[in-house]
Amino acid sequence: MTRYCSQCGAESLPGSFCPGCGAWVERVETEVDSRVAGFGIRAVARVLDNVVALVVGIVAANAALVVLAARGTPGTPTEWLEAASGISSSGVAASILGSFLYSALAEYLAGASIGKFCCGLRVLSRDFERVSLLGALVRSFALLIDGALFGLVAYIAMDRSVLRQRLGDRWGDTLVVRRKAMPQLAQGIGQIAFGNAVGLAVFTFVCAYSIVVRALAASGIAL
Repeated sequence: MTRYCSQCGAESLPGSFCPGCGAWVERVETEVDSRVAGFGIRAVARVLDNVVALVVGIVAANAALVVLAARGTPGTPTEWLEAASGISSSGVAASILGSFLYSALAEYLAGASIGKFCCGLRVLSRDFERVSLLGALVRSFALLIDGALFGLVAYIAMDRSVLRQRLGDRWGDTLVVRRKAMPQLAQGIGQIAFGNAVGLAVFTFVCAYSIVVRALAASGIAL
């Protein structure tokens, strides 16, 4: 495969010295690593995680109603929910923050969110070791960019990567692998359950707190 020297632009062979200026022309790997997961299965995992987010929203709403009732907040549960419903910057921010914290904590503690677990996927560092908390946080919050245009940004980035890394993976130095391709990843159901339970608890708290604050604000009460 012919490449062009980055120094002088002369036609060169990968893994050799440029005939024009003598600079080393690196060999670029083009074969996709068989252990990494592609866009399709990762998209399915994301859809499943979105379903989980809907369930969390229902649980958070009920938890918020219990808190509001315990505080003796004026009004009825229906009125509280109506006050906290609708599109608002704080509500959207809480939902996004909670979702991303859940993904990051689940991937750091368990190696996979519920969606990824169901699809047989695991999140690792780029050297195929356990992902760091920082890496998990970066890849999670980068979904704001990777998810643009219905995931088109992520698809393009993954298509150009031999490790099928979206932008968040590159920035966080992470990747997503197929569990069956790496039998050494021995993780018990207890670890998976614990990591996701912690993430879901944080997700639920953030959403419930947002509902309580908005409902109290509508009643003219400061938290």
